[in-house]
Amino acid sequence: MVLLGIDRINEPDTAALLSGGRLGVISAASGLASCMRFPIDILNEKFRVSAIFSPEHGPRGVAGPGERVPGGIDRATGLPVFSLFEDFVSLDGSQAPLSGSALSGIDRF
Repeated sequence: MVLLGIDRINEPDTAALLSGGRLGVISAASGLASCMRFPIDILNEKFRVSAIFSPEHGPRGVAGPGERVPGGIDRATGLPVFSLFEDFVSLDGSQAPLSGSALSGIDRF
């Protein structure tokens, strides 16, 4: 049987790696757990997720092909979203490469 990484979060070794730190989740809308839920939601229920980093289409697939994905707040979790598509677009709408400040609250990905 093949398990997706997100489906292994209840295994002791995996849970130990994710516990106790501030997580940054890199995920796209195409990333789903076997139960058809977004990994962002599952991880946020069990661990301390601090931010979402997402490529094209955004973390929930609301942006169209090639459309800029601005940073913002994920409505379902209230977490900040940082775009990894093309140039980073910050929460205030300005464009710049992903900065150290976006990573400063993250202990692990």
